[in-house]
Amino acid sequence: MTTSPELLSAINQYVDDAAAHGEVMIPVKQIASELAGRFDEKPLDKIEEKVRDRVRAKDLYPTD
Repeated sequence: MTTSPELLSAINQYVDDAAAHGEVMIPVKQIASELAGRFDEKPLDKIEEKVRDRVRAKDLYPTD
C-alpha cells in the first residue's frame, strides 16, 4: 500500500506539533483514528505504523 503524500504530511504535522508543545508520549492510536476519518487510507494499522515511524524519528515515545 502506498501512503498518500497528504496523509504523510498530516502525520508529520501532528507529531511535530506535539513535539513543539513538549509532549514526549505520543498517542499513536488516537492520531491514527483521527487521520483515518479525514483520509481514505486503509487499513488502520498501516496508518498507525506510519505514525509510530514518525514518532520514533523525532526521538519521542509512541503509546497506544
